[in-house]
Amino acid sequence: MSKGTLLGLFAETPLHPGAGQSADVIDLPVAREGATGLPQIPDTGLKGALRQWAEGESGLDAKKLFGESDSGAGQLMIASARLLCLPVRRLDGAYAWVTTPYLLERLRRDSARCGCDLTVPDLRPADGDLPELLINGPADKTIFLEEFSFKTVAMEDADAISLKAAISPLLGTDDVTKARILSQLAVMSNTEFAWYAANALPVNARNKLDDNKMSENLWYEEVIPPDALFFSVILPRNAGVRGDCDTFIDRLLNNKYLQIGGNETVGQGWVQLARHGGGAPDVA
Repeated sequence: MSKGTLLGLFAETPLHPGAGQSADVIDLPVAREGATGLPQIPDTGLKGALRQWAEGESGLDAKKLFGESDSGAGQLMIASARLLCLPVRRLDGAYAWVTTPYLLERLRRDSARCGCDLTVPDLRPADGDLPELLINGPADKTIFLEEFSFKTVAMEDADAISLKAAISPLLGTDDVTKARILSQLAVMSNTEFAWYAANALPVNARNKLDDNKMSENLWYEEVIPPDALFFSVILPRNAGVRGDCDTFIDRLLNNKYLQIGGNETVGQGWVQLARHGGGAPDVA
């Protein structure tokens, strides 16, 4: 039994983990890491969503698991959910499901911290006038992601298999969907990805109307697109509470879905849950 859980969160609908402040023309941006600018699901928001779900489940002691001001810290230590793969619009076909060397490095390090020890290949596409995009497919093609062009480079077979094996357990989808998503997997450089993380998230116009259908308030809201993949580390505070934490995780995974962030009443914030561990993953 591992000492912790590597929890995958696959966006089924747009997500809006709010930042609490405006940014330029976007009234409601998504939460981002301070140093990297990468979208994230903050630990407080994830913990709040997990606690709300646990409070509605019979047989789970949410106060014991998550803590209270009058009873001290809870049994669970929950990290912010980190971005792993982001869908990026591709002009000549279905989107590319993009990750980077840095995102894969964080997956490797966090998997070691929770006792999973994933084997994640060290892939380093080159920058340049025509930057590389590593894919499991035809090489030496030029493709456009948003308005920028990339030269495709085929991964080594062993690297492609290893990469899919590392990511696949974090996808709770059916096998057909999983195979389709993994076929669109691509690796670009950290430098190139920074632009997409900062500028390529959807921005929705939202409006509040009065009784006469006239606008009372127009605002712009940034969201994380469906099919984005995040992961979080959940650890027990000590070995003595591991059994209660494992029971919570088992019940959570049986539920399969979780709503996180704002705009619940308009169908946003739904993620599909999965965890790494136990047996060889299906990477078809």
